Amino acid sequence: MKSLVLNRKRMPTGDTLECTLALNASDELMIYDVIMPQRYDELDTAVTPADVMNFLKEAPKDLTVRINSSGGEVGSALAIYNQLLEHPGKVTTIVDGYAFSSAGWIALAGEDRQICNGGLFMMHNPYMYARIDSAKEMTNISNRWESHRKSIVDIFTSRTSMKAEEVSNLMEVETYLSASEAVGKGLFHTVRNGKPQTSLLNCLSLPEQALNKVVIDKPELTELRKRALNLRGTYARKLM
Repeated sequence: MKSLVLNRKRMPTGDTLECTLALNASDELMIYDVIMPQRYDELDTAVTPADVMNFLKEAPKDLTVRINSSGGEVGSALAIYNQLLEHPGKVTTIVDGYAFSSAGWIALAGEDRQICNGGLFMMHNPYMYARIDSAKEMTNISNRWESHRKSIVDIFTSRTSMKAEEVSNLMEVETYLSASEAVGKGLFHTVRNGKPQTSLLNCLSLPEQALNKVVIDKPELTELRKRALNLRGTYARKLM
């Protein structure tokens, strides 16, 4: 496991504080924790937009992002999602375990989206924590919440073939999807490490017109034997 140093700060105590981002041997970006605007101490392992921005400055053109996260703060996830969308090369996103809540939007940023066999995807309405001290503030909070919800719906409808109504309904009831279900909804392109779907080949129904064009008549065995004998005789004469 390698690490990319994002920031280094000299502390008054003389110690050096480093903010690092873990990379695997293939220099893949690992989003393996909650997504937050910032870290609160040197032991905090949250993934932040600044982490991703600094990583992308030196990232390979074709980038792989591996995800196992329960989600996090909406604004931070939106920033990471859009940073990945604007990466100049091909972005492949792979869900190794969880892609819950806002981590799921980050997964949708990939041009090639894969979810590992056994992985889980979750979508729900945004959470909002606010101080309410008046009826007017309740209206303001309701408007802000609805704006956040519509923003999330826009991501799903722009990156998949799902309609806004379907997305809204799935978010309303907090929907969990298995890997195959998430692929079926068009959220991902393939199930990674899954069983090949070769059985589908046995279920294909071809139209009669197509079958008529590929029908091959049963060969006449007597004619084939005669042709084989003629060829053998011709070859024997050439050797004499």
